[in-house]
Amino acid sequence: MQAWSYADPASALQFAQSLPDDSKKNDYISLAVMGWAGADPVGAINMLAQLPPEILDSNPNFYSRLAEGLVKQDVATAREWAVSQPEGKPRDMAIEGFVMGTRNDPPGEFQLALTVQDADTQVYLLSTTYPNWYAKDPSAAAKALEEANLAENVKANLRNSGAQAARKAQGVKN
Repeated sequence: MQAWSYADPASALQFAQSLPDDSKKNDYISLAVMGWAGADPVGAINMLAQLPPEILDSNPNFYSRLAEGLVKQDVATAREWAVSQPEGKPRDMAIEGFVMGTRNDPPGEFQLALTVQDADTQVYLLSTTYPNWYAKDPSAAAKALEEANLAENVKANLRNSGAQAARKAQGVKN
């Protein structure tokens, strides 16, 4: 299904949507959307807006996959699209896809990760962005971390991972 959706996204999705309502239908729609996102992220975003809410609610990873695909074509548009998604799981997943797809602007990615509402997703994104930023600019990263509204244990874990990344960047063994 995913290979078909790379070659002919509209037909693959149309087929998936024509299946009887059961758990497999959503799986096939998910595969079609993910394939479409890899082949044509902008087209997939336009198509996403036309899917029934119950399909989107059943697989919020659509947002992450689309953001990752869009990053490969246009980083600015991908960021704009991710932050424009409805608050909650759709926006969190779109931001996750954007952050994981870019990894070229640690300060911006850190700030964007702070806007994620789901605590687990937020910590995951911060733990991927902060060490990279700290290794490149420790004082700016440390200042931003201290100013962030985060639990002290999260800050402590990020400080440790930042220090490890800095040592690794300098060629020092932990």
